[in-house]
Amino acid sequence: MRRKKRQEDERRLQHELELAKLLAFWSQFEHIHKDAYTAPENKFQYLVQATLSGSRAREVVESFPPTGADYEKAVESLKSRFGKEHILVGFSSKLNTAIKLLHSYKTAKIVC
Repeated sequence: MRRKKRQEDERRLQHELELAKLLAFWSQFEHIHKDAYTAPENKFQYLVQATLSGSRAREVVESFPPTGADYEKAVESLKSRFGKEHILVGFSSKLNTAIKLLHSYKTAKIVC
């Protein structure tokens, strides 16, 4: 029973950490996205380079042809998949809880 609970907690923690990575990514990438002087096809290439290889975000981006016309579609898809408002509300308190949970698992002794 404890092992199942721990696995559920670890999955939730992974989800929370992925949200943290998304927020950090978007805060860095947003200035490129809003730059009126950068062509959409160049923005698309920056978007591919900015996402981590093998991540779900990269998979979403690479599901679109790397054209200027599909850049906005790729960004909207990322936002709809990862940036839902109701998920991000209260995120920082959830992240603190997740970090505490991870710390408790790393310091706890496993008894089987």
